Amino acid sequence: MYQDWVSLSIAVHDREAETRSVLSRLPAPAGQTVVAAVVRGIASTLGIASAPQPSPLSAAAEVDWCMEVICHGLSLPLSEHDTIRDCVNIYCEWLTALLPAPKLCVPDAVQQRPNHYSRRMLNHLQNLFVPRSDQSIDTINRQAVLCHRVLRTVQSLSNEPARLEPDTWSTLLLFLLTVNDSLLSPPTVKDDIGDQMYERVLGVLFEVWIQACCKCFPPPPLWKTFRESCLHWRHRPGLVDQWSAVMTALTARLLESMYGPGFPALAVSEEDAVPASMAPEAVAQTWYRMLHTIGNPVEISSAAAVSSTQQFLQYAISSEAVIEPHQHPCLSQLPAIFHRAVRAISLLVNAFLGVTEPPLNESTSSSGPPVRKESSVLSPSPGSGSGVTPPAQRRHTRSMGSGSAGKGSRASIIGGLGSRTASASSQSGPAPSQSTAGGVGGSSEHPAPPPPPSVTQPLQAHSPAAAAAAAPAPAAAAAAAAVSSAAAAAAGGSADSGAVSLAPGRAKCNSVLHLFGAWLFEAALVGTSAHSSAKHTQGQSKRASAAYLDSRKSSTSSQTPEPADLPATVTADKFERGRAEALGALCRIFCAKKTSEEILPSYLASFYLVLHEVLSDREGTEVSQNLAAILLNCSSLLQLDLDGVNCLLPALTDAVHHVIASPRPITVRDSDVSGAALRRASVRLLVSMLALPLHFQGLPVREPVPGDRPPVSFLQLRPRLVGLLVTGLQQEADPVNCQMMLGGLLMCVQDSALYEESCHGLHDISTAAAAAGSQHVTSAAAPDSISASSDVSFPEDPTDEQLAIDSARGLYVRAIYLVCHRLMTSWKAELNTSLAALELLAGLARVRLQHQDVVECKRAVKWLCDYICHQCSRPPPAHSKDLHSTIVAAFRCVSVWLLEHPYLLDDRDTLATLLEVVELGISGTKSQAKYGEPPVMKHDKQLKPASMRVKEAAEALLYVLMEQVDYFPCASGVWSLSSHLTEASLLHHCHPGGGPQHRKAALAQFKYFVTESLLIALLEQPLGNDEDPQPTVTCLMRGPSLRTAWMLQLRHLPRHKSGARLTSTSNPGRPLPMSEPATRHNITPAFFPDAVDRIPSCKADRSIPTLESLIQDQKSASEHNQMLHLMEQQMSRESVARRAVASRTASAGLNMDTECVPPPPSQEFQTARLFLSHFQLLDDWPTAGQDKQQQPSFRPGHQLVALDAQAPGFAADLDALDATTFRTCDTVHVYYVRSGQTNAASVLANGASLSSLDGPFSEFLLSLGWPVDVSIHPGWTGRPETSFNTAQHDSAGRSDRAPPDPPSYDGSRWALYWADALTEVAFVVPSSSVGPAAGPAAAPEAERKRRGGPEPPVLVVWLESFDDHLTFPSAELAGDASNANYIIFIHALQNKLYRIHLQGPSGKMTFASPLVEGLVVSRRSLGHLVRQTAINVCTRRRLENENSHPPHVRRKQKIQEMLMKYQMNMSQPEFYTMLFSADGSQC
Repeated sequence: MYQDWVSLSIAVHDREAETRSVLSRLPAPAGQTVVAAVVRGIASTLGIASAPQPSPLSAAAEVDWCMEVICHGLSLPLSEHDTIRDCVNIYCEWLTALLPAPKLCVPDAVQQRPNHYSRRMLNHLQNLFVPRSDQSIDTINRQAVLCHRVLRTVQSLSNEPARLEPDTWSTLLLFLLTVNDSLLSPPTVKDDIGDQMYERVLGVLFEVWIQACCKCFPPPPLWKTFRESCLHWRHRPGLVDQWSAVMTALTARLLESMYGPGFPALAVSEEDAVPASMAPEAVAQTWYRMLHTIGNPVEISSAAAVSSTQQFLQYAISSEAVIEPHQHPCLSQLPAIFHRAVRAISLLVNAFLGVTEPPLNESTSSSGPPVRKESSVLSPSPGSGSGVTPPAQRRHTRSMGSGSAGKGSRASIIGGLGSRTASASSQSGPAPSQSTAGGVGGSSEHPAPPPPPSVTQPLQAHSPAAAAAAAPAPAAAAAAAAVSSAAAAAAGGSADSGAVSLAPGRAKCNSVLHLFGAWLFEAALVGTSAHSSAKHTQGQSKRASAAYLDSRKSSTSSQTPEPADLPATVTADKFERGRAEALGALCRIFCAKKTSEEILPSYLASFYLVLHEVLSDREGTEVSQNLAAILLNCSSLLQLDLDGVNCLLPALTDAVHHVIASPRPITVRDSDVSGAALRRASVRLLVSMLALPLHFQGLPVREPVPGDRPPVSFLQLRPRLVGLLVTGLQQEADPVNCQMMLGGLLMCVQDSALYEESCHGLHDISTAAAAAGSQHVTSAAAPDSISASSDVSFPEDPTDEQLAIDSARGLYVRAIYLVCHRLMTSWKAELNTSLAALELLAGLARVRLQHQDVVECKRAVKWLCDYICHQCSRPPPAHSKDLHSTIVAAFRCVSVWLLEHPYLLDDRDTLATLLEVVELGISGTKSQAKYGEPPVMKHDKQLKPASMRVKEAAEALLYVLMEQVDYFPCASGVWSLSSHLTEASLLHHCHPGGGPQHRKAALAQFKYFVTESLLIALLEQPLGNDEDPQPTVTCLMRGPSLRTAWMLQLRHLPRHKSGARLTSTSNPGRPLPMSEPATRHNITPAFFPDAVDRIPSCKADRSIPTLESLIQDQKSASEHNQMLHLMEQQMSRESVARRAVASRTASAGLNMDTECVPPPPSQEFQTARLFLSHFQLLDDWPTAGQDKQQQPSFRPGHQLVALDAQAPGFAADLDALDATTFRTCDTVHVYYVRSGQTNAASVLANGASLSSLDGPFSEFLLSLGWPVDVSIHPGWTGRPETSFNTAQHDSAGRSDRAPPDPPSYDGSRWALYWADALTEVAFVVPSSSVGPAAGPAAAPEAERKRRGGPEPPVLVVWLESFDDHLTFPSAELAGDASNANYIIFIHALQNKLYRIHLQGPSGKMTFASPLVEGLVVSRRSLGHLVRQTAINVCTRRRLENENSHPPHVRRKQKIQEMLMKYQMNMSQPEFYTMLFSADGSQC
């Protein structure tokens, strides 16, 4: 950069010409006497001890003579402290001549030529900083106090408005360079003047240099001198600290000027900020020059390079303890200095990438504003290192030096290190101590450098998109441990990990690599053979693929070979922390690649070579810091479309295996990175590999550097990856890691099943792997690893053949056993892990295998039932909302297994177990608690369920068991569980020729009753069946689960035995008459015996008067005659009748008029009364007195209640009941985001033109559900106003309808629909014509919770560019419910796989499975996994919402509401009268 400019190093090192006085030629006592006499008089006029007076010096010659005296006084021994102090005070006061208001004591000649005399004074003041031979503590402290006085004066000159000419600025900067070189160039000796002053003099140098860049930009010779001087100070820890602090301040201004206010700002305190008046061009020039000030930071790792200075050589020559310069004890600090230098570069990388981090949560910080910890790949914990607090003397001198610089003076950009550290500690608590990375070789004279300044303040995201992309902070345990923000950045933000994000407008990877790539590549290889060969061949090869071997031409490491006799404190292994920092920075750079961004092949090749070198170098069981840095920062490496990245797959598999398959707790060497965090990063990397083998199959993997092991194919890696996943699940204890692996396991099973289904007729995967050469799998494993598939032992069934773990069936069996076993033993107390395990088991139930394992299915159901029993039997203190949530989820999981495998009910033991569990959930106990005990009858049990939620879940399982298992889908299809028949449609069947009836008129012909939770509607009209006039009633039953339509007919004989039509009315026939009629005897009836006339009469006989005696008048006679006439007529008629009968009898022998025939059957029935009576629904009414009053028909003990169907609002409430389905209703909004789209209008416009979108997206939509016509669809459509339409129930017509071309699934006419017996989901693609606001998300939150309706929709976003997830307008699309939305981002990779990114609100329940953050899935399983994840997300939200009730409970509540509103208050006579009346009205 400055090769064509002359350096001023000679002026820095040769100070005699400018700093030597003529008095130095005199004897020392004489010179001291002259100086003491002269300066005492001048100092008396300064106003320090008395009032200020004008200077007695007036002429320029007088001033020149006195300055020669003062120059000599500044070089006196510190035994003449008073004289030296007066000299310092004189020059400090005279230097105020450069200020607008000079002091009174300044001579006139100095005021007339302030710049000329100031340059001379600055040259003379260099003598003060020269180390004296007397190095006692008291002497050093006195000299430090005087030096601080001069430095404060210099600070005031640079900060306040002054009349400094360019030459004066150059002299001022050269003065500071000379001062620093005098104090810092020699090797560090404990408590010498350089050790006391290095922080202060460096701070003033960098501060004044920044001020000079703002006011008078230094010329190139000064920059070159500055750089060369810094190369001599690299053994001082303060140099890197001050350089890092200045670079942070400059970077903050540079980012603001380059990217604008929308870019995440690097927070810098006001005291440390760059002057606001500094022009953007000056900032850019200063930043770049300052970046290269300390040369190549990698050279700090070379003790020979750092010690190759004249001062170190002189020390080695003069000292008997040091033989070679590189053996000086102070070089033991190089590992820590190297780590700080590389970390400073890493922080600059983070700044350009826009790494943001949200504040810590409440569990992490109890009080005070959240402050981001120092960013490091591997952060040490407090007390783990040997960092020390500066001695009291050093603290004292620093406080004096930075205390007061004069009124109005601006505080130092850098300030004292101690003051910054103290301020950081006061804000963020105790700063973590730094390890010395190998110690200091047992020397107590050179303690480890103090912690670097707190320059890594959090980046504050000003843009709403960056703020929205930030996810919740990690838990306290993970935050205290130690993964840095940089490591978390690479891990990516998600619901379950520390959330950091990259800025959307961040710098390109190539640009960042142009700035820092050469340093980082070289630092990452420090101590390796590649680094040694790089130094040997530097400058000889110009190939681009060797970019990581290049370094600066000024690098001395290429010219200075490493000696073989290095001290133990500076060997290559002691620089591991710095290497890890460089590796982490490189990984973050490459993982920050944008979707359409291209990285130079030379950088990719260098990166792969570096990673392969580090991943291949693993020794022992501990995890090295380098390996930990790669894993923590490369979790998304396989998700970025990096060209050729799959060449690292075998090495990454070995590294992940080293962490996950370890049976012992994971520890990182010389670091306290938590094992859970490292395993989490490894799991993220593992789940991104699982889909690769089946996708690339037999394609060979070519590693960057051929090794000893033979080449392998992708398919050969599958058994190891799957086995590693199973092994990790068996050993993992961290809940987040378990959930991620559970999601990956279900994805593997689903993908394998779909793959084998598509390859039906071919060999299974294990056979293909064997044919491809699976004999190399064992040899391909790492030497220190064990077989992953042998880590887990499973119970063997002697009847089953051994299954390959990577086949669908083998993995299916092992997944069921492993998950059920861990669910019962380890996970039952952890909410999120239990839910994830239950979701996996439910997902396994839906997997379709070619050969289903019935025994394993029975075993899974048995395990689930045992899990429910165990959770319910836990002691009362353990019962909580979380516990009951797991029980509810387990009941739902059992329902899924029964619906998908109905043959399980054929097993008697399984059925008994299920009914016992249902009984336990509803009543709280089993009828037979233990085997052999007498059972307790249901009516003798007291209902004490674990909770109402558990009882409701058990009831839901009972409904499924009785009504849906082996019956779904019913005749109505999957669109509805209920019958499509309604009151109107039934009346239409009764009157086929009639037109449609009014809704209220149709309801009036039904009689409505409620018994318990069953609403019965009875219609007594036959449904057009006039040929068979049996008692018929049509019944619409609305219960807690569904609506059913029954037509009941009263029959006394079954149909197959009746024989003929109208069996009850046919005559059985009579016997044939006899041929000879019987003899008939004519007998005259006698009322009295014949001898009655012969009996003598007595008085009693005459007591009854005769008839003639009673006729005494004309009227009586007339009536008597009339009676006689009537009798004669009757006798005549009877005589005629007898003769007719006699004639018929004589002819036929039988009397047909006296035959007994049955009455004709009744043609009119009150079938409603018969139905209620026959089903014992008519209970006894109260007696005596109560029946005289109007009593509600609903009261305790009475089951049947009549409803008034004519009441206002009855029809609306009935429709609302029909719209409350037994299944849960969920909505998923699917969006397509083109590259660069950031506003809602453009995103919605994509939904209106699906035909123009990506082909795989259309295929993905059709894999989610079936297209349905919203206008006639009887199920859920995503919008309450168009759902559950029963007006049309022609399923054939519905299925034959085809969506329009081009399709539009925005919910206005067409939507995508999927359903099973428990859930129905509507997938809607909102468009500009029909936005998403009309969906359930538009409903107020309180109203939605009150009515228990659908949850806010889950958003599925298909991204052309993955970076657009940072700017996705979720707030505009979801409205008020944006905070409650879960978003599944899908990005199609170039290899035809799909990357998953999840975003959702923070809560007690984390994101649902099977999709997890960072998962890479195949095309064939994408739709299944997205749909299942959306269903599980909604299920978890309902579990977390205390106001959410199961659908059957909401139907019960709705029926009870109708009962209370529309019950008919009537007495017992009125109730029965209503039953007997034809119209059902009250009498």
